[in-house]
Amino acid sequence: GDVEHRLLFAFGANDCATADPRAPGIARLPPEATLANADLILAGAVGLAPTVMIGPAPIIDDEAADARIGRLERELAAVAERRDVPFLPIFEWCRGCRAWTEGAAKNDGTHPDGSGYAALAGYVLDWRPFRRWMGLDPGP
Repeated sequence: GDVEHRLLFAFGANDCATADPRAPGIARLPPEATLANADLILAGAVGLAPTVMIGPAPIIDDEAADARIGRLERELAAVAERRDVPFLPIFEWCRGCRAWTEGAAKNDGTHPDGSGYAALAGYVLDWRPFRRWMGLDPGP
């Protein structure tokens, strides 16, 4: 039968991670490159299938990278808005989510344990544009 395709994008945190531990102020990828890539990806995606985007999560144990991620999330939201793609910011939510931060602290400082990801999944599932995208909520 027919398959209904959907596209969800979530990226940016790894781009902001420190490229070299000896130079903590330098990200792996300049933000301009991340934003240009996001714009190209979203421009193509919206013509293929219903598309949503989720912002980057914090790294937790790298304050310099987290400052870059916070700025990048706001800029990615603007790119998504220009492309008429629903965007869910998660950076501050993750920083304020005990399951996320404690799970990341117990793990590698970046990736939480299952409880952190379960909390994030619940947050995403509560986002109305995601529910509509999944066909769980009718209407605008």
